[in-house]
Amino acid sequence: MGNLLLASLSDGLLLGFVYGVAAMGLTLIWGVMDVINLSHGPIIALGMFGVYLLFTNLGFNPYLGLLLMALAGLITGVLIYLIAVRRVIDAPHLSTLLATFAVNMILIGLGTAAFGTAPRNVEFTLGSIDIGPVTLLGTRLVAAGPGRRVDGRRDLRVGGLPGRAGGARQPVAGAGLAAAYVDVI
Repeated sequence: MGNLLLASLSDGLLLGFVYGVAAMGLTLIWGVMDVINLSHGPIIALGMFGVYLLFTNLGFNPYLGLLLMALAGLITGVLIYLIAVRRVIDAPHLSTLLATFAVNMILIGLGTAAFGTAPRNVEFTLGSIDIGPVTLLGTRLVAAGPGRRVDGRRDLRVGGLPGRAGGARQPVAGAGLAAAYVDVI
């Protein structure tokens, strides 16, 4: 029983770092743009499907595919901002909530139509480390590494100027960046 608890604890901790990165993305969007972005999750899910398709159809290494999908996610985010969010950026929170909820539902519908609801798996291993009764998967350790690094560097830096994410919608002093450009990025 104790071995199972240790294994579950280590696995949950490593997976928690990955969830923490997604949550920090939401927090950053809220702090910088003052927008509740409900389309964040489907964009991450579509990126995961993209990595899956690159791996299964083209044989891409999943970690290289992740870089391509991060770029695709950035472009998708900019498009969503320009089409849906920019119009309601200064409106009450309910307007931004509804706009991003609509994008959320569209992305979920398109993703379900294209990929279905069956779970998929990328069969890729980086080995494992055995520490007594606990086995740490290499893929989880690699995924937790950036999560831990991002968690330790929560300060937002725009134009080399340190600052917390909150209140950054004003023009960035000394950097010459307008708030609209900061919002898009």
